[in-house]
Formats: sequence, C-alpha cells, structure tokens
Amino acid sequence: MKHIYRYLLLFTIAPLCVANEESYYQCQTDKGVVFSQFPCAKDAQKKTIKVYYPRGDDKNLRLPNNTIDRVNKEQRIRVIESQIKGTKSKIRAYKREKNVKYREAELKLNRLMSAEERTELAKQVKFEQQEIISSYDKMVAKQEDELKRLQSELKSWQKQ
Repeated sequence: MKHIYRYLLLFTIAPLCVANEESYYQCQTDKGVVFSQFPCAKDAQKKTIKVYYPRGDDKNLRLPNNTIDRVNKEQRIRVIESQIKGTKSKIRAYKREKNVKYREAELKLNRLMSAEERTELAKQVKFEQQEIISSYDKMVAKQEDELKRLQSELKSWQKQ
C-alpha cells in the first residue's frame, strides 16, 4: 500500500517540475577538492548538474487534502483496531488469571488436616476468593470500559 502512495506522489509531482542546469566549479587545492560557484583556481573544472524546480506555486506539490485525510483516517482506524485487540486480550488474560487463582485457593481446602484447621482455612480461603474476584473484576471492568471507548471511537472514525 505504501508503494502505491509513493508512485502516486511521484507521478503527481513529476510533471509539475522543470529541469534546469546549474554550473559549479571543482578545484584541486593542497587542502583537497573544493567546490564553488566561481572559479577557485586556474585549473578549475566547470561541471553542470540538473536541478528540478517546481512549476508555479507550492500548491501544486501538495497532495489533495482529501487524500491526506483518507490516509490519516485509515491509519487511525488501524491503530484503534489494534488497541481493541490488545484490550480484548488483556480481558481474556485477567479472566484466566482470576480462574487460576480462584482454583488454587479452592485446592487449599482439599489438603489433609483436622476439622478445626479446615474451618479456619475455609474462612481464609473464602476471604481470598472474594479478594480475587473483587480485584480481577475491577481490572476486567476497567478494560471493558476502555474497549467500549475504543469501539465508539472506531465507529466515529469509520463514519467520517
């Protein structure tokens, strides 16, 4: 896609330029090679190069605003879509972590122990599980809010 825009730019600007020849002088001195607009020594070699100047004013060199706007819009849409994928991935990861930690807390109850130890541990595990659920639900909710915001922004960019 980038190559298409480069060629489009090249073929749009190339006809708007005029080639001129410019002269300069090349001299060999004891300090090395010197380039100048004027002869710098008796043995100066006159060289010419082609210089391209744009025709008319600089408005002709610019891409139409709608092209630039379209490219910016497409780029912004790609960025938002990428952010949406990342946010969805974070939500999935948080939910997985929550389930793993919840399960680890449950496994503590299945160890061999006395009834008294088991009741005390059950209270601790229940508290840990509530903390796990609470903290991960907050992280997931935050990411879901971000996801909604990004999806809304994406829709607004797609409507433009």
